[in-house]
Amino acid sequence: MGKLEPPAGEGRRPGAWRRFLRHRNAVGGTVVILLFGVGALVAPLLTPYGPIRVDLLATSQPPGPGHPLGTDDLGRDLWSRILYGGRYALGLSLLTALLAGAVGTGVGVVSGYNGGWIDGVVMRVVDILLAFPTFLLGLALMAVVGPSVGNVVAVLAFTRMPRYARLLRGSTLTLRNAEYVTAAQAMGASGTRVVFRHILPNCVAPATVFMSLDLGGIVTSLAGLSFLGVGIQPPAPDWGVMLTDARKFIYTAPWIALFPGLAITLTVMAFNFVGDGVRDALDPRLRSQM
Repeated sequence: MGKLEPPAGEGRRPGAWRRFLRHRNAVGGTVVILLFGVGALVAPLLTPYGPIRVDLLATSQPPGPGHPLGTDDLGRDLWSRILYGGRYALGLSLLTALLAGAVGTGVGVVSGYNGGWIDGVVMRVVDILLAFPTFLLGLALMAVVGPSVGNVVAVLAFTRMPRYARLLRGSTLTLRNAEYVTAAQAMGASGTRVVFRHILPNCVAPATVFMSLDLGGIVTSLAGLSFLGVGIQPPAPDWGVMLTDARKFIYTAPWIALFPGLAITLTVMAFNFVGDGVRDALDPRLRSQM
């Protein structure tokens, strides 16, 4: 008998990476994030000025030669501050997402796999945390613990962790009834082995999708806390701090607020586009459409 050919349109579908590359907005967002990231890493090579260097002879200068994005009210170069600010926006946002994802995944998997009173207690705590608006909860906690880089990361991770826990608990409830999990348990596999060998690897995709979609919100929350004075503190070149300093000059020197605001907008849009691309590439419910 001849070799059977798959029906038309049912051949081997492209892998996740190819599906991601087909998402033009996601590729564009990745380019923007890489540009900001590389710029932040090599900032000393791209500008002759330090991010907190004060020059009272060059205050509030508009964009021009020597200062491509202008200067602020203290004569600090905005191009330099935008580049160095990317270290806070990208670095702290990624660290927050990883911390929230790791803790939330652990909590969700343990709760979903064990069930019973453990699941009941954990999910009631998660429900209480989810009842509060994420940003307001973070604002209240920052007012209690005080502003610092470490506290910002810890508070933002804590406020976003419940959503990861809820998502991964649902995935675990589905996976623990799968046939291969039942077979592993019948063969005498311990609960720890089942979780680490069969459940956690299958939770990576939904956790990654949610994390990629959450990064834009983390950037916004980070800038918002700094803008309100409870996040990163001056004179650090954080974009939220820069917006706070620019409020008094919004009419007389609008470029002081324009460029950090534009940096935040572009970064959030880029992360959202990347999140859409990761979701389309990894979500099995969407693969048949690509």
